[in-house]
Amino acid sequence: MVRWPAGWTIGFVLASMGCTEEEPAPPPPEPPRVPVQSCFAPEGMGDPQTIEDVVRLINALEPPVTIPCLLESLERPIVVEASKSIQSAQPAFGPNNPRFLLHRDNLVISAVPKGDGRAVLEMSLEDPPGSGRSVKGELPFPVTEALPLGAAYTQIQSDLGGTKCVHCHVSEEPTDATEAEGAFVSMRLETLRRNRVDPEYVDWVYSECDPAREPDRCAVLDSILGFGEVVHIPIEDSPNEQAGQDF
Repeated sequence: MVRWPAGWTIGFVLASMGCTEEEPAPPPPEPPRVPVQSCFAPEGMGDPQTIEDVVRLINALEPPVTIPCLLESLERPIVVEASKSIQSAQPAFGPNNPRFLLHRDNLVISAVPKGDGRAVLEMSLEDPPGSGRSVKGELPFPVTEALPLGAAYTQIQSDLGGTKCVHCHVSEEPTDATEAEGAFVSMRLETLRRNRVDPEYVDWVYSECDPAREPDRCAVLDSILGFGEVVHIPIEDSPNEQAGQDF
C-alpha cells in the first residue's frame, strides 16, 4: 500500500478539482454595425438613368454634398461589382479598398473608399444600349453649389479637344444624344474577371471597417453596402479578356 505524506491527499484533490474547472465562456460577438442614413433623394429622383439625372440629384440634395451622401440616397436594391484594378483614372487601393461600380440599367456610377480617386465620382452611360460604347462623365466632391447640367462632361474635357478618357477608351467622337452639350462617346470597357473582388470578401471588408479609425472610408462603404439590398454581379459574368484596358 502506498502511503502519501501528510497533507498530500488534500492538495491532490484540490489540484484535481482545479483542473476540471471549465474555461470562461467567450464574450458574445458584437452586433453588426447599423449605419444611420442621413441623405434622402426627393421623390422620383433616387433612380437616375442618365448622367444628367445624377447631376439633378446632386443639386436636389442639401449642400455640401459628399459622395457617401449621394450614394446612400440611391434607391435599393443596388447592383454592384468590385474591382481591384489599378489601371484606371480612378484606381482601386488594393482589394480592401476596391473600385465599386454601381449599375443602374445602362448607367454605371463608380467610387473608391480610399486612394487618389476617392474625391471623384465617375459615370458611364452605354449609348446606345448594347453598343459597347458609352458616354463618360466625372465630378469632383464635395459639391458646394448647384452644378450646370453638363458639368460632368466639362470636367473631363481635354485642352487638345475631346476628353481625357481617350487614352484608355478609344474610338472617341462627339455625340448629340445627351441632354446636355459637350459629351463624347467612346469604347466601353468592362471589368475583367481576374480583377474582380469576391463578393464574400467585399462583405468581410465592410464588416471589419471601424468608423472610429477610418470614418471617411467607412462612410463610403456604408453608402454602398449598408442601406438596403445589395446585388453582387457574379464573377463568372465578367469577361476574361477584352481589347484595351479595364474599365
